[in-house]
Amino acid sequence: NSLPDFSPRPEAHSIVMEAKRRLLRPLADPAIAAEFLAAYDRVVCNVVAPHIQEALSSDRPLQSLHYAAFPTLRVQTPSHDKATIRPHVDGMYGLQHDSVNFWLPLTSVCAASALWTESGPPGIGGDRDEYHPLTRPTRFDGRNRVHFTVPNTSNRTRVSLDFRVVPGDVFDASARLSRMGYYSRAELVVDGDGVEWRKVESGVVTKLHGLPHERAAVE
Repeated sequence: NSLPDFSPRPEAHSIVMEAKRRLLRPLADPAIAAEFLAAYDRVVCNVVAPHIQEALSSDRPLQSLHYAAFPTLRVQTPSHDKATIRPHVDGMYGLQHDSVNFWLPLTSVCAASALWTESGPPGIGGDRDEYHPLTRPTRFDGRNRVHFTVPNTSNRTRVSLDFRVVPGDVFDASARLSRMGYYSRAELVVDGDGVEWRKVESGVVTKLHGLPHERAAVE
């Protein structure tokens, strides 16, 4: 789909933003969003959970994983001077310790359309305060490392998903997002067919998950 009257000029920014909202708003309809949400749950259970399980130490077996009930869907159109995400760390918004961010581009990405992240580990020095672009699916420490976008001066729109997960053994049910029902939950299930990850609890999708949920929620 195209954005009506699209222009990268600064004065057209509000028009482009409203067009993006119209483009994404159908996903706020539970029936329309169902297939997309089911595909997202499969990615978490079949790819993300095993990946986190492998990344943890052998003495810390993963039995459950809490994850954003709906991924944030971002559309970054070309622009001469507008960046879509300011420099920040997710800890600014009350994200709990030990959370992990995933960034998944759905289109080709160059430096101008990438998500930029801090290179060095927090508080260590060295290459901290240096930044690099993410151009492929990436796991990163968004709670503690600065990340942002730059103006997409390329001629291609970037579409991407990003979401947060928390291993079950460090999940804080009293944290702000937890109390607001932000997370769904998957568990490692053993049955006659073997071992697999399954979604066992659904969170409540709201504007906390970004566009297109400003006016409606997916239950």
